[in-house]
Amino acid sequence: MYQLARKQFGKELAYFIFGHSWGSLIARCLTEKLHNMLEEDISGVVLCGTVVPFLKNDSMIEQFREKVENGEGGMCDDTLAAQVFKLLLARVEKVVHGNEWIAIDEGVIQDHVRDPLNITGSLTCETVYNFLALNECVNAPSFYEKFPKHVPVLQVAGDQDPVGLYGE
Repeated sequence: MYQLARKQFGKELAYFIFGHSWGSLIARCLTEKLHNMLEEDISGVVLCGTVVPFLKNDSMIEQFREKVENGEGGMCDDTLAAQVFKLLLARVEKVVHGNEWIAIDEGVIQDHVRDPLNITGSLTCETVYNFLALNECVNAPSFYEKFPKHVPVLQVAGDQDPVGLYGE
């Protein structure tokens, strides 16, 4: 997409990357790769619903790594996957669906439950492993040593967003 946009609009036009949730991990990774591998720079990065290091859990990532390496990367037991994301529900008083962390408004939660494109459960072990591995990668000190320091980063987090540690 980056190369297509640059080809169509030219390099003089500002180019920003926006990443939300898992996309915030991808945006950080992409920014670093563009700078260090392609020697290209972007104008800035906006991260929203940024996944923070609190999801780091060495025993969980090892458990999922072993499953994937042993050929068990298919559908994951929902209970096991839920353990990875349980901190997102830590401040939720009543958990019914497991997605209550996404909003305060019950109507939004119900829309999320009914939307077939939302995945609140039924993840593959390989998906969970890749998520955890990417989260670990972009939160490692060695990653930030390679990250282009001159690229501005705006991090947006609300006081009700558990993924962004409630704006803390």
